[in-house]
Amino acid sequence: MYRQKMLAKIHIAANQARICTNSNCRRLCFEGVCPSCGAETRQMSEMDYRRFLLNCTGVSSCGYMNREQLQRVIKIFELAGFVFKKRGTLQEAMNDSRLAMVTKIEAEAERYLGENWKTRIRGYCRKVFNKDDLRFLTFKELRHIWGFMRRQQKKGGKVIYAAF
Repeated sequence: MYRQKMLAKIHIAANQARICTNSNCRRLCFEGVCPSCGAETRQMSEMDYRRFLLNCTGVSSCGYMNREQLQRVIKIFELAGFVFKKRGTLQEAMNDSRLAMVTKIEAEAERYLGENWKTRIRGYCRKVFNKDDLRFLTFKELRHIWGFMRRQQKKGGKVIYAAF
């Protein structure tokens, strides 16, 4: 992992970190209530953060830490309950958009196409795209299906195919 990424992770975790207010516990956590003693927690202050770094690595600033020390701090935050979110890829975002479009079409299809909407959409998918189900269509093809449904509502639900 690159140094800049590790520093970013540490600073994100430090901003969300909380300290138990019980003077006997003083546990690091990421919840409103301490999981070990049940006392309320407070936001980690700058002084708490510096003390935490000093106790973990012997250095009070991430800027002076080497790679192993940074990894140790990240590991301690993970053990305390912090979950580092993984950034999604463009492919995952596109797939999420496609699945949202499938859900939208299925939710609105009966209103636009009537009771036998499943059969009509399946037939249209086979005729136009040579695919059996909405789940196999690309986002562009799904937008085409959405347009087909909208046109059918304007025509009163009659199936009218253009001659090819």
